[in-house]
Formats: sequence, C-alpha cells, structure tokens
Amino acid sequence: MYWGVTAYGLLRGLGIEVITHNIGQIDSIGGPIYLAGDRRLSVGQGRFLIHSIYWGFGEGANLSEKQLKDTLDAVVRDRERVATIISERTGTALDVVTENMRDTRILDAAEAKAYGFVNEIQDDVFDPSQEIVNIGP
Repeated sequence: MYWGVTAYGLLRGLGIEVITHNIGQIDSIGGPIYLAGDRRLSVGQGRFLIHSIYWGFGEGANLSEKQLKDTLDAVVRDRERVATIISERTGTALDVVTENMRDTRILDAAEAKAYGFVNEIQDDVFDPSQEIVNIGP
C-alpha cells in the first residue's frame, strides 16, 4: 500500500506525460498507480478491481485494545488516501468510490472508461515507434 502511493506520487511528479497501459488486469494498489497516467489506455478485455484495504496481523498476533484501535485508524486513513486518489483522478464522487471499495467492485474496460479510470480502449496499446521506459529493477 505505502509503496503504491509512493509510486503514484513519483509518477505524478515527473513533470512529463505519463502513459499507463492495462494489458490485462489492474488490481489493488495497482489502481492508483495506473491512475497516475495522464493518458490511460486499456485493451478491450482489461479488468479493474477496486477493493478495501487489507491489513495482515501475522500468525498468532496478539493486540491490545489500543493497538487494535490504532491499527483500525491506520486502515481507515489508508482507505481514505486511496479513495481520494481514485476520486480525484476518475472524477467519481468520493462517497461512491468509498462504497465501491467497501463492497469490492470489478469493472471491465468499458465500465472502467465510464467510471473515469480509462481514457481510451484499444487493442493495439503499444505504438511500435514509441520508446518504452521501465522504472524499476
């Protein structure tokens, strides 16, 4: 979750046009990373998953009441952070995004375009003349 929000911030702050492509499936924190794109493309069979924040406690974890409350507060803040990114980048109302996250919503490419995730649906996502830049290992 944290690294995904960091990647989103990095991509948004590059000062260049960022083009993101869904060539199959965008899930979880991949949604906000995908939304960092100024131009967002998807193949027709693309899929998008919007879901709530998950928090792992580890096997046999014991939490005090305070630790449990602090953890819940962190989960709520994380959900609000992700929901705000999705809302701002798609134009979908924050309360709708929050509800979709709580209920889990799967969108096909056409639904994702109507939602504001996708700018263009096209099966030929990569132009052979484009330079493809990879950020990461």
